[in-house]
Amino acid sequence: MQQHHGEKSSEQVNPPLYTPEQVCRHFGLAEIRLATQDFADALILGRGGFGYVYQGQIDNGASTVAIKRLNSMSKQGAVEFRTEIELLSAFRHCHLVSLIGYCDESDEMILVYEYMSNGTLYDQLHKVGKNGNSPLSWVQRLQICMGSARGLDYLHTGTGIQHRVIHRDVKSSNILLDENWAAKVSDFGLSKIGPANQSCSYVSTDVKGTYGYLDPEYFSTCRLTSKTDVYAFGVVLFEVLAGRPAVDSRLAEEQHSLAAWARRCVKEGKIDRIMDPSLRDEQVCPKSLKKFVKIADQCLRRNQEERPTMAQVVVCLQFALKLQEIWGSALVEGETLQARVTTGEDGCEKLSVVNSKESGGEVQNDIHQKKQEDGQMQLRAARPGTGMAINAKRLRQEGFQGHKEWLMLLVALLLAVSSLNGLGNNVEPLELQAEINYLGQLSHPNLVKLVGYCLEDEHRLLVYEFTPRCKVDNHLFRREFFLLGAGSSYFQPLSWNLRMRVALGAAKGLAYLHSPEAKVICMFKSSNILIDSDYNAKLSGFELAKDRSDDRESDVLPQLMGTYDYAAPEYLATGHLTARSDVYSFGVVLLEMLTGRRAVDTNRPQGEHNLVMWAKPCLTSKRKIFKVMDARIEGQYSLVGAVKAATIAVKCLSTEPKLRPSMVEVVEALEQLQDLKDYGSVRSESVKRHPLR
Repeated sequence: MQQHHGEKSSEQVNPPLYTPEQVCRHFGLAEIRLATQDFADALILGRGGFGYVYQGQIDNGASTVAIKRLNSMSKQGAVEFRTEIELLSAFRHCHLVSLIGYCDESDEMILVYEYMSNGTLYDQLHKVGKNGNSPLSWVQRLQICMGSARGLDYLHTGTGIQHRVIHRDVKSSNILLDENWAAKVSDFGLSKIGPANQSCSYVSTDVKGTYGYLDPEYFSTCRLTSKTDVYAFGVVLFEVLAGRPAVDSRLAEEQHSLAAWARRCVKEGKIDRIMDPSLRDEQVCPKSLKKFVKIADQCLRRNQEERPTMAQVVVCLQFALKLQEIWGSALVEGETLQARVTTGEDGCEKLSVVNSKESGGEVQNDIHQKKQEDGQMQLRAARPGTGMAINAKRLRQEGFQGHKEWLMLLVALLLAVSSLNGLGNNVEPLELQAEINYLGQLSHPNLVKLVGYCLEDEHRLLVYEFTPRCKVDNHLFRREFFLLGAGSSYFQPLSWNLRMRVALGAAKGLAYLHSPEAKVICMFKSSNILIDSDYNAKLSGFELAKDRSDDRESDVLPQLMGTYDYAAPEYLATGHLTARSDVYSFGVVLLEMLTGRRAVDTNRPQGEHNLVMWAKPCLTSKRKIFKVMDARIEGQYSLVGAVKAATIAVKCLSTEPKLRPSMVEVVEALEQLQDLKDYGSVRSESVKRHPLR
């Protein structure tokens, strides 16, 4: 995945808040081995991509602890290890797991935490039958959610040491439960720390997190804010209510993503469908449930500005818990309780509960809910272009799996060499060889031809035919290039006819990849489209792409496949790639061709950063469509042609995968567009009546 840059590089290491030695204990490896009986399998509490967690005894058996030993092959490395130590050494709160100490002896990365006897919230929700515990009650769930929310609110605003923390991996498996069922937020390896008073309200960073909990806006713009945690917590809230994992591929396709399915149920007024069956025998207060569902739904709003803060979430959950306690008390004791909600001039909602036996005396602890303004600031980011450097022998540019080197060979057959160095460490040579053999059998006029490969020592190279006109995005986005003896120049923008020709060729290539003959899903984007000397589209960048729908767990994403700017909503929600995911990505690329804009461009005015969100409302209106069309091709197309092309894009960009056309259907629609004989019939005067950007 390409890295976005903003005020700070995502690779910049935050300075330590405190040295770990000041506030936590340094263990020797011998102490750790003694505490875990030399890492005995019988003491394993859990395991994951990071390694193992063991139950241990320290100080001659006086204290029980949890010992997390990071595997050397873990996705969490030394940076995450140090981040967790520094953060938990600096921040102490009753709803954050306490770090007792660490061990970094002999290249080990070991963390020692307080022991949480009731495990994770994930286990209590989804492994009830296995661990022998009874399902969590509704009140327990509310209390756990409220405690977790308080911990996150402390990270976002309440640290009191001029720093703010964004957790970046909020999920049910990172919420631990002690012997009293108190919730504690854990696992801060992916967290970002920044000054609380900095002018920029976001951090530009690589996208990391867990499938099913990822904030769509963070996913599409790389802008990490506290509202990213709020979105993930909204998923946790629905997970608590439904008793279902964030992603469950065993269910019907439309229910794979818990967040998307739950929001549909809320919109349709079918809250009862979401409830965990184990809760249906309980006396759940309808108003408490309604309050809970409302705040969960608000957390999942796509626009970050419309989401509540964690402080507001805490208040709403307190509200829901109080309603449940009062309602439950009335049911148990047979009392009649009256409640009223009033809104003051300051925007606060006040819940006053009157007990009929006490002559109207109000409950002492009234609940206040205030709709606070976040004071959102104008966002600003610098996203420098990667540029190009061309000389007589080599052109180098950033690529998907690492970097690509294009060798301009002075022979009859010009070849391109694509480096897979970023992938080679994770793929066995035999597996890579099998993939290459398979790709070598793919043959289509609209696929770049794989000529050969090199798997020698640490090198992983694929050799392709050379395409002299480079990538289509160079022509769409006015990229600069350099030629020896000629200085700098710019790629010429493609005409309307050429754009539609390239779109058709790319669609044909994708349709072939999706066919039973190929069965390849490629995480499509405009930089995948190369153009030969005759302006024929050739698809590249589909090496080793495959359907990930067989993944059983929602893995942490050290690096998402493909480019998030083009990703379909269901890929973000579930991590599963299908042919319909590529159709959505093709819709984004087609929209880039119509508008001449990038899928995400943070240099645009706020509200225009995300191309799909900005342009899609105009595509279905003949009056508005010219507002988004590329001004550089004005007069080259007809209104009929523009509307037909826009209609194809809109269908591809449907949020429901089943409503998207297949790539075969897209090809047929684009072929009909090619048959139009009235290109260029729109007069410039008529276009100017509709303002262009």
